[in-house]
Amino acid sequence: MQIQVLGCQGGIGEAGATTAFLINQDTLIDAGSGLGHLSSAQLAEIRQVFLTHAHLDHIAFLPFLLDSQFEHFQYHPLQVFALAEVQHQLQAHIFNWHIWPDFSRLPDENAPVMHWHPIKAQQKLRLDGLQITPFALQHVVPCVGYVVQDAQACVAVCGDTGGDDTALALLTQHLQGYQTLDAIIIECALPDHLQALARQSGHMTPLDIKHLHQGLPQIAHFYISHLKPRYAQAIRDQLAMHLPVETFTLLQEGDLLTFHTSERQPVS
Repeated sequence: MQIQVLGCQGGIGEAGATTAFLINQDTLIDAGSGLGHLSSAQLAEIRQVFLTHAHLDHIAFLPFLLDSQFEHFQYHPLQVFALAEVQHQLQAHIFNWHIWPDFSRLPDENAPVMHWHPIKAQQKLRLDGLQITPFALQHVVPCVGYVVQDAQACVAVCGDTGGDDTALALLTQHLQGYQTLDAIIIECALPDHLQALARQSGHMTPLDIKHLHQGLPQIAHFYISHLKPRYAQAIRDQLAMHLPVETFTLLQEGDLLTFHTSERQPVS
């Protein structure tokens, strides 16, 4: 399994782009501004998009993806997987003909450019050699993460999540069901001194990451994303205080993560 980090910041500035992870060239988790790094040819290879939630930093470039590849997707419709609530929010507020055309009805309802696939937490989805399982997260809007498995690896890719006891228990409860996780991609948007703001906005701090690390010892490595650019240095310093440096990596645009745990059983 390969995961290309197209965007991983919690905002713009400092040459940063927002969340978009490309798996094996054809599967996208979230469609933030990082998607703009791809060429037209690379965009044309994308077959399915899995959305974590409806916030703009995670969906902003989905309309542009559909528009840029309109002719291609008439023959290979883009499959968009999301919670029913997320689908409803995007149809009501983005793909509503006022902000952007409804590509689920273009050029024809019977042959659209985009197909919606409503999903539920714990629903196992199998496609192109991957098993992708959404799991619920606690954020200010309906949100999920995804456990992505192939014959070689198992990786959790989280959407936005809070770090209070309830949020951590929800996240830990699901991920404890996996005996081994090669990695987790997890947000850490704000520094410890802004914990009250993190609680209000449904985000994590370095201290929350420490608690999650203690509760999930089976996770081989933590990849940290979604840092707010203004607080990036403080977050880096605090993570280094709370965690052994060999256990985590701060993601950057352009990173290519390759996982190949040879002893893992194939996905059936």
